[in-house]
Amino acid sequence: MTTRSKVYCSSCGGGNSAEEKFCSTCGSTMGMVNAPAAPTTTVVREGVVATGVQHVGYTGASIVAILTLLVTIFGLGDVFGLRWGSRPVGFLTEIAKPAPGYIVGIVIVLILNASFFRLMAPRRRDVGMSAVRSYRRTLRTRDGIRLLLSPSGLRAGVVTVSLLWIGMGAMALFDFGSLGDDGFDTGTGLYASIVLPILGVIATACLWPMSTETVSMDRRGVIIRG
Repeated sequence: MTTRSKVYCSSCGGGNSAEEKFCSTCGSTMGMVNAPAAPTTTVVREGVVATGVQHVGYTGASIVAILTLLVTIFGLGDVFGLRWGSRPVGFLTEIAKPAPGYIVGIVIVLILNASFFRLMAPRRRDVGMSAVRSYRRTLRTRDGIRLLLSPSGLRAGVVTVSLLWIGMGAMALFDFGSLGDDGFDTGTGLYASIVLPILGVIATACLWPMSTETVSMDRRGVIIRG
């Protein structure tokens, strides 16, 4: 018995005998295709599996940045007594508010945190927003990963944000001295504005990638180890 060779349509993948000039399934002209193309997994990005220290750093950096923003906003409005300082002027009280440079600094910190310290997930255009949220919630259960960070700009982000925190702390320390020289009583907001940048530097430094595992991710969010 003679076994006829089989070729496959380049348009629909349907099987046809080698003698056929047109596909019996879709009618297209047969090309020189000997087998259907096997599905491949396209690796589009790499991610860093966060260590316990990095996980603490990521959470801490977010909390410290938000607290600093709140302290700064409340200091501007003298809410909850979070002024930087005060002194009597006749029958009135003059309030010292956060320095403009400090306000700009915390806004930049928030922007850089979101830009440099990003969580990995499939892109919204590939799977949709609801699938991205579900992916992040179930990452630990599905792949045993608590936190998956994007390696792009991670080191640069740690250095840049740490220097920014140091600059903000130096600015608050300078105002601590100058306000005292001008007869102001330093307030709770100024003390908090000195301590929070120190915590910000510590939390940010914890994000430095040291001996971390790197994995690959395809367009659908499938994790490929090794």
